[in-house]
Amino acid sequence: MTINILRLQAANMAVVIGGREQFHRQLFRVLGPFQRIDIQFDHFLAQHHPLAGSESFTPFLGTEIFGFQIRLRQQVLLEGDVQTGMPVFHLAPADPELFRAERFPVFGADISTTGYYGFPLHGGVVKIANHGPGRAMHPSSTTARQVTDEEIVALRAFLADTFPALADAPLAQTRVCVYCDTRDGHFWIDRDPARPRLVVATGGSGHAFKFAPILGDLIADAALGRPHPKFRWRPEAAPAKSDEAARAYTPDR
Repeated sequence: MTINILRLQAANMAVVIGGREQFHRQLFRVLGPFQRIDIQFDHFLAQHHPLAGSESFTPFLGTEIFGFQIRLRQQVLLEGDVQTGMPVFHLAPADPELFRAERFPVFGADISTTGYYGFPLHGGVVKIANHGPGRAMHPSSTTARQVTDEEIVALRAFLADTFPALADAPLAQTRVCVYCDTRDGHFWIDRDPARPRLVVATGGSGHAFKFAPILGDLIADAALGRPHPKFRWRPEAAPAKSDEAARAYTPDR
């Protein structure tokens, strides 16, 4: 629903939203010839500055189409390199009444050290996910998009200690949420210095959706050559860990 509303608002402001074919044609017109590949996700286009906002696919988009590399969380992201996967669980509680919103609100369970957060009952299930260090994966990998046995065991241990009534609840569904991480945990919104007509807006690092109301202004400023200092093109940034505590911890620290 939210995505559809944003698309309608963008269309009302004359932003062209298209799939991979339109993106290819726009890049060819603005940046010149390149080797065409198939890209299975959408891109948002502006008339004079194509905008690549492909999140976890963005580093690979650059490598595969243009032969250049976008430096994000890894020292250099190359084709076949990684992004970060986070497990998401939907549990069917034996007693749904315990987990209705009036009793069981949205929570973050000391998220800077456990990474777990969740939501009240919806559609008969309780959603609990982890926002932590995650695990390296390629966004196109089908096997890496499966929650692992180790992640399920860790969830069960957390539930047994925190929400015992969910500890043995059946898993109705699981999936892996893929993050596009920068090394410092901040957005990456700027023109590509080598191709100043190409604007890159990525590096959500697990917190982009909640900032959706302000991202448009940040991206527009970048397209006009006024990137936010914290989110600028910064290949020199190489912190030892993310600035976000929840993403920097290790379970044995």
